[in-house]
Amino acid sequence: MRLAGIECYEGLGVTGDDGADAARTQALMQRVQAAARQCDAECLWDSTDLIVSAGGSSVFDLVVPGLRLELSRPVHGLLRSGCAITHDQGAYRRYVSAIERRLGCGTSLQAALEVWALVQSLPEPGLAILNAGRRDISFDMGLPLPIGWAPKGAGAVQTPGADWQITGLNDQHAHLRGNTAPLRVGDRIVLGLSHPCTTFDKWRWMPVVDEDYRVVDAITTAF
Repeated sequence: MRLAGIECYEGLGVTGDDGADAARTQALMQRVQAAARQCDAECLWDSTDLIVSAGGSSVFDLVVPGLRLELSRPVHGLLRSGCAITHDQGAYRRYVSAIERRLGCGTSLQAALEVWALVQSLPEPGLAILNAGRRDISFDMGLPLPIGWAPKGAGAVQTPGADWQITGLNDQHAHLRGNTAPLRVGDRIVLGLSHPCTTFDKWRWMPVVDEDYRVVDAITTAF
């Protein structure tokens, strides 16, 4: 084994609160830097170039300063993205909104993953049963979010009801509550999510669509 650097992951404790996230991330990166300097002092490196790396999906603006330090050998700061190719409409949207606020920039990263479900049953007023559940979409960081719907036979995605919300998931069904009067069996509901990783691991492959929802490609997953 050759020691070539130090890495850490900052994501599990992120809350979206600027003060708490800044204090926690700064403390973590100080520990990383202290470990790197101790390894440097004890001549433990076995590489001409060193890597100091941290995860960076949630608070990358707070992580980056901690990747800059001077040691006896050249240091490369490496920011790792946990989600790689997509974002989400829930937890990470909140985190990125906080980053945008701290940096004073406009809208940056956008969600690029959705799960579509059919209205399977309308058993009572105010309740629609959808044919997507825990086997299809993440729920560990929040229940899915209705972000659009398309009536059966219509192509255009419409704005969801203002009071629509998913209140529960079974293995293969979701409970959509709110003013469901406009819905009919066979209508399609667009679900946003929190935490892409635990949605990716439920699918062997995913279609890639353009702005008009035409399938233009596909990806395979490797979870």
